[in-house]
Amino acid sequence: MELLGQAALVTGAARGIGKAIARRFAQEGADVAIVDRDGELAGAVADELKALGRRVFVAVADVSSCAQIRNAVEAAASTFGRLDICVNNAGIAKSQPFLEVSEDDW
Repeated sequence: MELLGQAALVTGAARGIGKAIARRFAQEGADVAIVDRDGELAGAVADELKALGRRVFVAVADVSSCAQIRNAVEAAASTFGRLDICVNNAGIAKSQPFLEVSEDDW
């Protein structure tokens, strides 16, 4: 996978699968926006990706807030000049069928 010159945004990127995705994108040449509720952990991941020579943007945001995510996406796109890849890795657990989840519950 060759991502040199591309800009990616990953939610839930401070740990687990999201962190692994963000790291892989950076290893493949992408600049990465890390979006997570935990600013301290997100900052640590940012330091790791910067050490790979990539530009990194951190947004502290909760995916359950449309306004916070909208602001994070707009700020990341402004920082990098565009976004080529968006991965919504962060999740919210609801005990009901996905198609029955309202936007407010999402």
